[in-house]
Amino acid sequence: MKRTYQIEERKAIQRFRSHLTSDPGKIQLIVPLADIAERLRNGVDHMLFEAELQLLQLIMEDEVSWLTGARYQRRNGRAMERWGTAPGSVVVHGQKVPLQRPRIRTGNGDMKLGSYELFRGDDQMQRQVWSRVMRGLTMRGYDPAIRERERAFGLSKSAISDRFVLASTEQVQRLLKRDLSKLHLCILMIDGVEYCSEHYCCPWH
Repeated sequence: MKRTYQIEERKAIQRFRSHLTSDPGKIQLIVPLADIAERLRNGVDHMLFEAELQLLQLIMEDEVSWLTGARYQRRNGRAMERWGTAPGSVVVHGQKVPLQRPRIRTGNGDMKLGSYELFRGDDQMQRQVWSRVMRGLTMRGYDPAIRERERAFGLSKSAISDRFVLASTEQVQRLLKRDLSKLHLCILMIDGVEYCSEHYCCPWH
């Protein structure tokens, strides 16, 4: 089931990127001056965060219009139609933020939006967790150190720990898959650490 979801996710992202290549289009974010001034009172980061979230919504809406036609326009044989919204989340500045994602349906059920799948991806967040923890940020202190919005979630100690484990696994797999065929070793030193009566060897060269 998970693999099917991943395949559909990749197809949706590929379709969205193909659309951007063939028809870049334009979107426009209009923010009243009074709103900008109010947001700036809370800092530039706050203003940029909110503007980025609005832009993501506009990009998703643009993809919906491309797939289904303009809102209230006749379908003209299109197989896809708008189907309201549903709770979702995207990653902004390394934090998961909830939003209402647009839905589209075909005769076979819901269809994934490539833009949404792209923005909700955890890769960016996982890379940032790995980088920050490796630089000394504790998992317990992660939330208060980087939280920018009250509604952000997925920053608890346990959630960050889980992400760090996944990121560590990827790093280890990448390390194990390195091509060493062109590496000429002059010296191989093997060190070891004993833990629970087991001896683990650590080769260094």
